[in-house]
Amino acid sequence: MQLKTYHSIVNKKFIMASRKKIQAVFLLLFCLVFAGLRPAYGDHPDHYPEKRSFYDSLSLVMNKYIVPVENWTLFEGTIQGVQSLFEAGDFKIKSENDQIELVIGDSPPINFTKEKIDYNAIELVESLSKIFDTIFNQFPDRNKIHVINSALKGMVATLEPNSYFIEPGALKRLQAQNRGVYEGVGLEITTKDEIVTIVSPYEGTPAFRLGLLPNDRILAVDGKPTRGLRIMDVSEKIRGGKGKPVTLTIERQGWDSPRDFVLIKDTISHRTLKFFELEPGLGYIRIINFLGTTYDDFAAALQELSKLSPLEGLVLDLRYTPGGLLNQSLAIADSFLFSGTIARTEGRIKSGNKTYYAQPKTLSAGYPIVVLVNEGSASGSEIVAAALRANQRAIIVGERTFGKGLIQTVFPVQTGGAIRLTTSMLLTPDGTKIQGIGISPDLTINPTLLDYEKSEKKNPAFLKKLELGATKDDPSVQLCLDILRLSLLLRDTPEEELEGLSDEQATLKKDFNGLNKAVEEISPRMKKPTF
Repeated sequence: MQLKTYHSIVNKKFIMASRKKIQAVFLLLFCLVFAGLRPAYGDHPDHYPEKRSFYDSLSLVMNKYIVPVENWTLFEGTIQGVQSLFEAGDFKIKSENDQIELVIGDSPPINFTKEKIDYNAIELVESLSKIFDTIFNQFPDRNKIHVINSALKGMVATLEPNSYFIEPGALKRLQAQNRGVYEGVGLEITTKDEIVTIVSPYEGTPAFRLGLLPNDRILAVDGKPTRGLRIMDVSEKIRGGKGKPVTLTIERQGWDSPRDFVLIKDTISHRTLKFFELEPGLGYIRIINFLGTTYDDFAAALQELSKLSPLEGLVLDLRYTPGGLLNQSLAIADSFLFSGTIARTEGRIKSGNKTYYAQPKTLSAGYPIVVLVNEGSASGSEIVAAALRANQRAIIVGERTFGKGLIQTVFPVQTGGAIRLTTSMLLTPDGTKIQGIGISPDLTINPTLLDYEKSEKKNPAFLKKLELGATKDDPSVQLCLDILRLSLLLRDTPEEELEGLSDEQATLKKDFNGLNKAVEEISPRMKKPTF
């Protein structure tokens, strides 16, 4: 069964309007069906706990996934996932003309048709129940949880690549990663055109030090092709095993042929940010990733910078920041806003349509902000950049961002794993889509490099400098500093533009006008950086 691609499934119109109504009431139907399976004396039906964990997950997919999925597609994926556990003779699938015949162990053939299953969600549930019962009766020694997890993995594999089943062990590693400590090479990956693609390397990691870049395509891991693999499958291959090598075959635009990179896995202990004073009153904060402590670390960094001297301007560096936890990026943006919209989300169902508003309490007083981005700025970085510009709090300098605007939610499963499910699409405050488009800067500079990219990637003498990435001497940082300096001299604003504004709003208006005037003055004399 061919998987739907990342882009086609997101842009696909909601199909078959009559089926949407069926999917919307699936939970109620499921409860009625499952209740009807109970014997009169009140005991649960056969294999009730295991099957319920599957049906709960199935209802999540049918009700919360970003677009409707045909029942038959989910059915095919489920049985193919289960088949992976068995020898060829123990689980036989014969598929022809939208019909499937199953022979499980010594059972008589069981037949299913697309027409019946697609038309009726109850038929889907009853068909899967029949399959699970046959498996558990034919193979009583088979681990039921393994069967259910394989079924879930196959079902979710029919969705776009950012949705997948997470095995229990992998879930623990994912939770550790969100806490900022895990073993691996330090890459955030996604899928573009069915090819595993690097969103960004994490700063200071093996992948970062060897010069892997956003939009590099991973063609193979240890010689095994990645085409057709799920993101989670590739992630598992490059995580774990500190000290062990892993070879990534990389394709990059401009290269004549792919190249192999041998990376030594290490403990990845993420710093969420770094900061320093550029000069008295002008600060610099680089957010490396959005983990559970990022907002607290960010608040502490602002406080430390303010102790050095009252802040009059800030460079917020989001280069190679691939995203992370949504609540952290929202909190960072909110820390600079007194009011306004931070972001919107758009889902298939009403609960997926949300608008996130700024709260009156902020961490910062009014001062100009320059947000620095590049093609490795994704997801949470794009939220922050778009929100600050839309609310006239900052201008954006750099390259067009990556364009990762799908939001995934992790739902625990009773069998011990979890389902990572794409539930909504991220929009800017004015409702513009980010997915596949990105955020365009107010001032484009190419390329927006970190210091290390000025030299040969494999120069051992240079590696020590890579640990922290950007410095005060970074040409892109220096340009942002020039913009801040100039903006403070160009804050004059006609009185009519300030009429009716509070003192607070007037200050922000002047700051934003100063930033835009600085960009207008600098832009004509900009020359492409040479490194």
